[in-house]
Order: sequence, then C-alpha cells, then structure tokens
Amino acid sequence: ADVGMCADPAATPPEVENVYLTYAARCRHPEREPTEEERTRCEPFLNGEIRTVNPEIIVPVGQQALEELAFEYTTFGEDELDVAERHATTIRGRGFELLPMIPPADQTDAERTAFLEHLSETLGRDYRQTKGRRGR
Repeated sequence: ADVGMCADPAATPPEVENVYLTYAARCRHPEREPTEEERTRCEPFLNGEIRTVNPEIIVPVGQQALEELAFEYTTFGEDELDVAERHATTIRGRGFELLPMIPPADQTDAERTAFLEHLSETLGRDYRQTKGRRGR
C-alpha cells in the first residue's frame, strides 16, 4: 500500500495492482518451512510462472526465496547471497531485477523504511525508462 500496489491491504485476499504473488514451494504443510525435496519438486512451476509473467522486478521475500532464484537467474550461487546483507538492494537477474527483502515480520522499522525507499526509487526509475513506450 505504501508504494501504490495495494488498494486495500485489509481485504482478504489483499487487492493488488501490477503485482503477481507466488511461492517458491507450494506443496508443503503451511505450518513449517518446505523441505529440499518439496522445493525441488516445485522449481519447474516457479520457473514456468516467471517465464509466463515476464516480470521486470522480483521481490524474493526471505532467504529461501532468494536462494531459489539466485542460482537459476543470477551469476551468484545460492550460498553466496544473504538476504539480510542484500535487503533493500538490487541484484541484476536475467531479464529482471531482484530486490531481496527480509520477511516483513522480521524487519525493523529502519529496514522497512529502507526497503520501501529502494522499491519506490526502483519503480520510479523503471517508469521513466519505459514511459511513452507502447505495447509493453
């Protein structure tokens, strides 16, 4: 809502605009982290979604999401990136930018502010670069 992507954050589910929400692993018990096997089984579905949606910006929330995208879509290995160190920064991906984010429940106020400022700047820059183009 702070960057204009959510009309009603209190709605269930939230009403979002220009956003596609997904999970790196969908087939798991909701009260625990996914196992390595579950993540591996879901990887083709995540890759298919990324190709279909063709995003300009991806916000991996948490360490597992960042690791899931790092090896496939950046020049980094999954063990080379720490979400806490990369929070509110940009990593160039193959055809898009990754903006890693510490899970919202784990963020301090300063980390939240830093991420929102970085995302706003990125969205502003992206808009200026594509402004006036047709068919995108």
